[in-house]
Amino acid sequence: MEREVNETLATFLTRIENAEVIAEDGIILGRNVKMPVLLDGVDNQIVKTPIAFSLVSYGMFYIVETPAGYVVPKHHHDESILRILIKGDLTINGKEIGIGEWFVVLAGTKYSIETKGGYTSMAAYTSNCRTNRMSHLHLERTPE
Repeated sequence: MEREVNETLATFLTRIENAEVIAEDGIILGRNVKMPVLLDGVDNQIVKTPIAFSLVSYGMFYIVETPAGYVVPKHHHDESILRILIKGDLTINGKEIGIGEWFVVLAGTKYSIETKGGYTSMAAYTSNCRTNRMSHLHLERTPE
């Protein structure tokens, strides 16, 4: 009989510190990280795949919606950026990302993103999300 696992933040952080992480050209693709998953539910049918990158210092999370045919020009950030593709298609520096996949662009890495059909992703930043401007759309909404 298997024993129950109670993964705490401490054991999780230890596991990701010991994970085999491969960064290609400054980008970590989740599919290239070798780390055991957690199994749960009846007959272990639920798979919990860890994001093997510490997000402890990340406090800024955004849902990013990008239109079809858009190209994000080559640029870099002074901090590492995590993204998870929620829907659509995304290619970063020639690497295609699948829905549900995560990747990290390490600080200082120059990258560009292309999309044919548009995409939605979740992006995480530690302290700085540069942008063109802020829309007041949500501030102006009134209850229905």
